[in-house]
Amino acid sequence: MYFTDGGRVVLIATNFGAAKNPGWYCNLKADPIVELYGRGFNESFATPEIYGDERDSLFQRAKDAPGPCGKYEDIADAKNRYVPVMVSSPKDP
Repeated sequence: MYFTDGGRVVLIATNFGAAKNPGWYCNLKADPIVELYGRGFNESFATPEIYGDERDSLFQRAKDAPGPCGKYEDIADAKNRYVPVMVSSPKDP
């Protein structure tokens, strides 16, 4: 799932609670520079994984939104998987 936060795109790697992270997460870890198109975006973004308080705050926003994000976290937790959060920010020219 994803949502926007100002000019950033927040990506939540729930993978529906599966035991492994989604493939796109692995791709972004290998190369965090991406081109985003759509919903007003058409540019290069840097997409690092975030940790700590910022990760927890953004993940809580995802869980508070309508949808199954919290359920997916519970399923992933039962499989001993931490759900990563990545934030795409416009790349400096």
